[in-house]
Order: sequence, then structure tokens, then C-alpha cells
Amino acid sequence: MGSKDRVIIQKINGYCKDIARIVVYEQYENFLEDITVNRATAMTLQQIGELSKKLSSDVKSNYNLIKWEDIRGLRNRIVHDYEGINWQIVWEAIETDIPELLNYTQKILNDTKQEDNK
Repeated sequence: MGSKDRVIIQKINGYCKDIARIVVYEQYENFLEDITVNRATAMTLQQIGELSKKLSSDVKSNYNLIKWEDIRGLRNRIVHDYEGINWQIVWEAIETDIPELLNYTQKILNDTKQEDNK
């Protein structure tokens, strides 16, 4: 993996950690009521989507357990229809997709670190 891709994966990993720190609610209704958390989360998801667009096609094909196009698609929905965001979809991403993405990006970083040390 090139250094540019590694930096992007590190940033995505960091944004996933940020979401875990930002969203402290266990229920969707509580999340929905907190506009500050909503907006912070939407911006962070937007950044993850933006970064995913910059990954090389090699990384996307080699690490294809993540649906990189879906990440980009969520980013596009947030950017181009901010007023119409479906917060249920955002909540589902926070609850399911972000923890998976965090684990997967950490695995990528660990795997590539081991490769670099060979």
C-alpha cells in the first residue's frame, strides 16, 4: 500500500473513532434530539466519504470487504441533500457500519504495518 493510501486509511480510522466519541446515545430518539451531535456526525461521515473517494483502486479492490461506493454514496446524500438527510440511515451507519469500518481500517493498518516491517 502506498503512503498516500495509508494516510487516508489512518484518517478514516480516526474519523470513525471521533464518531464513537461524539455519539454517546444508546437510542435513536436521543440521538435525533441532539442537533449538535447530528451535525457533527453528518460532517464526520461526509469527511469519511470524501476520503474514501481518494483511495487508489488497488486498495479498494484488495480491501473489498467494505463497500467503498456505499460510503461515497452516503457522503453524496449528505452533501447534496443536507436538509433531507434521513437520520435513520445515519443512525444505522453509526450503529453498524462505523464500528465495522473502524475494525477493518485498523486491520488494514496492522496488516500493512507488518508488511512494511518485513
